[in-house]
Amino acid sequence: MMAKRLVVWLIETLCEVLAVSVLLIVLSGRSENRGLADDVLLAIWGTALVFMVGSGYLLTTAAFGVLWRSINPWVYPAISAALFVIHVQFFATGWDPSTKVPVQLGGAGIVFGFAFLGTWLLRTWVAAGSPLTGLR
Repeated sequence: MMAKRLVVWLIETLCEVLAVSVLLIVLSGRSENRGLADDVLLAIWGTALVFMVGSGYLLTTAAFGVLWRSINPWVYPAISAALFVIHVQFFATGWDPSTKVPVQLGGAGIVFGFAFLGTWLLRTWVAAGSPLTGLR
């Protein structure tokens, strides 16, 4: 069960990185000095390494997503979304509210959506058993 939780959490996190990166590109606008590929790589790098690792977001969501998941399908997504907002609040202290609030709200919605989808996937996977290992 723990291995399935880890796999689902990793998929959720990868999807969150990509979606939040797109959100940051949309909110910040494209740079005239860089190409689209450079903007995308910079956003993914900034989201994945600088924010998610640097702020401790990955560690806290891993604790809830891998080590503990509630049987209520909305609890973990709500916790993940709250953790995102809290980590952005403390990580992006120099941002003005007109920049920080849209990132917090949009990011929290993205995180909630992927965590909810991940919870559904995990429940489905556990109920059906794994075709790779035959475990239930």
